[in-house]
Amino acid sequence: LLQHEIVVEAMSGDVQDVEVSAKTGLGLDDLLEAIALQAELLELRANPNRAASGAVIEAKLDVGRGPVATVLVQNGTLRKGDKVWNPDRGLEERVTRVYRMHANRKEALEEALAGDVVALVGPKRTVTGDTLGPREDAITLEHIRFPEPVISAAIEPKTQADLDKLGMEIESNGSMTPE
Repeated sequence: LLQHEIVVEAMSGDVQDVEVSAKTGLGLDDLLEAIALQAELLELRANPNRAASGAVIEAKLDVGRGPVATVLVQNGTLRKGDKVWNPDRGLEERVTRVYRMHANRKEALEEALAGDVVALVGPKRTVTGDTLGPREDAITLEHIRFPEPVISAAIEPKTQADLDKLGMEIESNGSMTPE
């Protein structure tokens, strides 16, 4: 580095250096901390004036609201009523409502900015691991890989009353998802 006139902080220079290993994971926390510090010092901010893109970290069917997708907004501003492109499915979805979740209560939002984790009501065919964003600037984030189940079973209620009980149990267990 010195022959290219790059002087690191450890040698009284102004270039940060962090020892990392992708193989062992050594120093990854230090690297993330250094990146966050540098971004703060340089006052780097996401552009709120562009269309939003984000990763779907959970998609489920909520009994009272219909399809709900929990999304980490990574760029831009996501507004209630926006249409978003899902490149993984090759389709456009409409966001009818945006919520910030606080434990068991929700706060309705008009918009969500980069860094926000929000619940979107509306995307009907989006699944966990999909990417949402503008059609004209479509990106696909790396997919979440789930292990194959070892055991599977199906429960089929015989009556409408049994179906209602099953729905209530699934709903109550779904609210206990670990954070």
